[in-house]
Amino acid sequence: MRPGVTECLLTAADADEGLNGLVTYEILAGAQGDFIISNRTGRITVTPGVTLTVGRSYALTVKASDNAPETQRRSSITTVYIEVLPPNNQSPPRFPLLTYSLEVSEAMRIGAILLNLQ
Repeated sequence: MRPGVTECLLTAADADEGLNGLVTYEILAGAQGDFIISNRTGRITVTPGVTLTVGRSYALTVKASDNAPETQRRSSITTVYIEVLPPNNQSPPRFPLLTYSLEVSEAMRIGAILLNLQ
């Protein structure tokens, strides 16, 4: 993992139109200065100047919020897990699909698992 290289791209959508429908992202916890997120695109990258340690794992708590007025603002929080593998790893993880898309009800209980890839 090199600084500036996209490690993960989160996307969230909001049904509101115009400015209220804009989604912003922020890392709430777990990055320890090693990762940054673009507040507009959800792109998570290694912080410039940081060298990650092989074998280390991270659990980033990320929040996506719409741009509605403060009293009507909605947000969702998820955890992104990152494991630092050796650069010559011969068995990187493989997933059946390139992209996974979920629709989540606002009534979903907090802490519910939305997607578990094995």
